[in-house]
Amino acid sequence: MKKIIISLCWGLIIISKVIAQQSEPVNFSVNSGMAFFVSPEEVTDYWSKGFILGAGLGIPFTPQLMLQVYFDFNNFKFDKSKYLRDYGFGTYGISISGGSITAITVAGNLKINLVSNKTPSSVYPYLLGGVGLFRLSIGDMSVYDTSDVVIIPGEAESDFSVLLGLGFDIPVGEKINLFIEGRYIIAFTDGDNPQILPIKLGISFK
Repeated sequence: MKKIIISLCWGLIIISKVIAQQSEPVNFSVNSGMAFFVSPEEVTDYWSKGFILGAGLGIPFTPQLMLQVYFDFNNFKFDKSKYLRDYGFGTYGISISGGSITAITVAGNLKINLVSNKTPSSVYPYLLGGVGLFRLSIGDMSVYDTSDVVIIPGEAESDFSVLLGLGFDIPVGEKINLFIEGRYIIAFTDGDNPQILPIKLGISFK
């Protein structure tokens, strides 16, 4: 964890120097959307989809190439009804609360615009690729029956991740774009490598 924090600090220092030397306007973005677990199977069965909130900073190098730094918060609720039903506990007066999964991503990626000659009325595709820090945490879970409660403590893990993505910019003004994009994120954990597919809708402005 200490090495990860040091790496992030150095990254922020480098980014600040790039911004100071940058003649092109910096882009800011905010987004929301849905996220879907692709793997592992024990997660996809009961935490299949969640919501996203995020924000980012884009530093253009050329009209076709931009460095992006972003933060995404993903939350996946535990499908307790399906879990109780699948394991045959639905008729025993047992209930469950908590157990949601939170995935936080702090990452940097390159955005490659696939169209060089832009016109205001067009839609512009782009590709994404990058690396970052991925923190996955499972909240405490409480299991109740008619006379007792059992607390199952949560856990958390932080690891590096890689991503690939495809998106589309939709200009709505001289300095404002809407965008929609999909990303495929793989986190390299000690056990099964979680894989998430976020689908984002957002706005970026200079």
